[in-house]
Amino acid sequence: MEEESASLLMHTRQLSAGEHMVFLTNQEGQNLKGQLKVVARQLWDGEELAENACLVAEQLDLETGQLQALPYTSSGGEWCIALTLAPYEAHALRLTLQPAKEEALTMKVDVADKTGSAFVTDVSAGANQARKIRVPSEGPWRMETVQSNILRMGQFHLLASNDHGVILESQHVAVKPFIDQAAELSEQQHLPIQFNQVFGTPKKASVAYPIECRYTTTFELRTALPACLLFMDRAAISGTWSMEINGQPLGKEQFDPIEITDHNNIACDITELLHSGLNEMTVSVQVTKDEDGIVDPLYLQGRFGVEFHHEGMASLVRESDTALRIGPEPQPLYPHFSGEMSYKRTFWLDEPGEDMTTFELEFSDWRVQDVVEVRVNGHSLGVRCWSPYRWKERSPGCVREITTLKFGLPTH
Repeated sequence: MEEESASLLMHTRQLSAGEHMVFLTNQEGQNLKGQLKVVARQLWDGEELAENACLVAEQLDLETGQLQALPYTSSGGEWCIALTLAPYEAHALRLTLQPAKEEALTMKVDVADKTGSAFVTDVSAGANQARKIRVPSEGPWRMETVQSNILRMGQFHLLASNDHGVILESQHVAVKPFIDQAAELSEQQHLPIQFNQVFGTPKKASVAYPIECRYTTTFELRTALPACLLFMDRAAISGTWSMEINGQPLGKEQFDPIEITDHNNIACDITELLHSGLNEMTVSVQVTKDEDGIVDPLYLQGRFGVEFHHEGMASLVRESDTALRIGPEPQPLYPHFSGEMSYKRTFWLDEPGEDMTTFELEFSDWRVQDVVEVRVNGHSLGVRCWSPYRWKERSPGCVREITTLKFGLPTH
């Protein structure tokens, strides 16, 4: 490679006499470019290395299984094959040694690049020409989410009490069983305990249940919402519970089964319970066992963006319609989004020559490792699930609108 890289792994396997397979994989997120040096005497013995023996180098397409001849240079019993590996890309090369009389059967392909505009490079390979379209990952892109956005509520103010008053209070507790929340606060606050005994056995100490726990969180609404769902896993709240949003009661019976993140979700439309400005949600849980409490996050779903203040409170704001780039990081205002995001932009290309019947599209500085579909002028170029993220198709017309659909994975 141009620089020695520990991210490149290589394995060589002999398939048969005179035939070897080399497998290379790029383990990191950077492009690697260099040469594979084949030292003849390390792969073949003296009998196989007849005078003027010829190497046939072929690349195995790991998707289709087709073989493509590779160009190489030779000098002093060594052959050099130029290679480029995209981030996390793998190559499988078949190296075959043939007698000199079969040299005419080998294919040598000369590849020459010439730069066009910022978006286009023409690549010629023998008599066939393919237009290479290179689109910057940087924007601005017109962005749209296919599904609604999500606010994850996983931190609450906890107030625990019994018949004798408040026994436990914390401004920020993470969703987990009550006994784990109490254990984290045990150095500052103490729980009531009780002793139980089975006749003839030692006494055992345990927390004196029941304990009434009130979990409260607030968020700010700064945009008009046509609809807003509150959803959670069916077992997200353990124990007998009730809920209030801005003082309005909300019971478990008002939640209906729904599938958003999985088939165990339940949801309730709370649009009418929200108002502009500060909103408060309170969940009261009758804790009778160590494992009771809010044990999984609660979620809001709707057409909004999410901003966090320095103190951690969330604000629901207007959705964003522009992205500065396509990248693996969550887009601003979408920290908990789970679903598909669509990116669009329009650009011009010169009319291709008559000998250019295909084109290859890729993105510069592409760092997304996800399921991606690309459409050009409304026509789908197909779906790519792994590196390299390149799309090949018949040559398009002059005006271009390119749509990239990034299929995100669920975020919990």
